[in-house]
Amino acid sequence: MFNLIKIVFFGVSIIMGVIGVKLYKSSKMKLETYATCRGRIERFIISRTGGVGKDNRKTISTVVSYLVDARRYEFTSGYYSSSMKEGQEVEVMYSREDPSKAAIKSGLFVAPAILGVLAVVFLLLAIIFCFVPGRGLGIF
Repeated sequence: MFNLIKIVFFGVSIIMGVIGVKLYKSSKMKLETYATCRGRIERFIISRTGGVGKDNRKTISTVVSYLVDARRYEFTSGYYSSSMKEGQEVEVMYSREDPSKAAIKSGLFVAPAILGVLAVVFLLLAIIFCFVPGRGLGIF
């Protein structure tokens, strides 16, 4: 049983690490190739899971508009910060080839950073479990 836990922690760390690296590379590519402009937060979309009690979670998405060559574009971003307000200006990055593909610049590296930290935590736990004799830290 304890070996299975080690394998699961190691496997989860590898999966998170791979996804984090892919997201990082994608974000870095956008940073190098996308153009930037100022955008405006139009509104927030609040959606709920519809569960009961603790299972009724909400997700907040940000709707941003921006102008490229006098044409208005709008996109919905999964990035949200409690400091954001409707009408606030944000820096938008958009594809030069297809200006409808865009992202909020300040949220570009959030997901890769979170996954990277979690991958390191799971990897460290897997390593600790490998070197602790017997049942490990006494939590399993």
